[in-house]
Amino acid sequence: MRGIYTLTEEEKQVFSAFERISVETAEVFAPYHDTNVVGDTSFSLLYVWQGQFHYAYRMIKGHLVVLEKGVDNRLSCILLRKKEEDISDVIETLYQMFHKAGLPLYFEYVAEKDLPVYEKAVQAAGMKMQSISKEEDSDYIYETEAFLSLEGKENKRKRGDLNNLHRQYENLRVCMYDGSNAQIRRDCESIFEDWCTSHCCENCYYGCEKQACFRFFDIYNANYHKIAVAYADGIPLSFAISERINADTVCYFFQKNRQRVRGLTYYLNREMALTDTDITYINLGEDMGLPGLREDKRSLHPCEQKKKYFIMVEV
Repeated sequence: MRGIYTLTEEEKQVFSAFERISVETAEVFAPYHDTNVVGDTSFSLLYVWQGQFHYAYRMIKGHLVVLEKGVDNRLSCILLRKKEEDISDVIETLYQMFHKAGLPLYFEYVAEKDLPVYEKAVQAAGMKMQSISKEEDSDYIYETEAFLSLEGKENKRKRGDLNNLHRQYENLRVCMYDGSNAQIRRDCESIFEDWCTSHCCENCYYGCEKQACFRFFDIYNANYHKIAVAYADGIPLSFAISERINADTVCYFFQKNRQRVRGLTYYLNREMALTDTDITYINLGEDMGLPGLREDKRSLHPCEQKKKYFIMVEV
């Protein structure tokens, strides 16, 4: 299982200058909401995975910096910016902080369009950098109109899956969480319990998904979040959680089915997307290098695989 890491004494030294992310932290992150390019940098995802990745934050030179003890057991920074401003002072401040603790300086989730900003800032600070992007870390992006229409020969199989689903379950319906209907949460928990019985905890890529997933109910905001359950004859079959991560993109964070049913995942995602008529793009996240997940995401024909870069800063 990845994502559950203890902090070294050197890392604790850096973390001591940051504050732990909590429910109240949402107000701090709110001004940065529309700057999210991918879901990894949204307050919601940072909050729900806080227990696994030790997320903490502080303001440095007018920018919001988040610490993460994450993938590959390394301490990294996530830099959130409201404006296209120079970040050389931020990078130099962080470098000195990490250097004092005897640690290298890394940045995670850097968008491709921001690489020149980092390169310029690192050079201005008298340092150099290396950037790496892995295919399995790229987010799959879909145009909402194409995702909903399923037009063309290339989508024949998906149309068939959807038709078969409706024949198999004649009374399909979707119910949305409204912030208070407790039955939705209980049904999500029931679905997750069944899902867990057929999956090994050691295969949970980032740690316990169930633990993270249900923290979403603590911070549910109807302006951004959707939590939906698909039912057939009153029996909950599937649930999904999404967030509008910026003005034109919805990102799907969690989706679990009670059992493997062809077309069910797409059906629920589609029904949720139909309630966001002003959304241009849908982000279905990474494939994490898992062959089955990669095949499924590619079968929906993304318009883009949005790269995320890992940066190492050196003197």
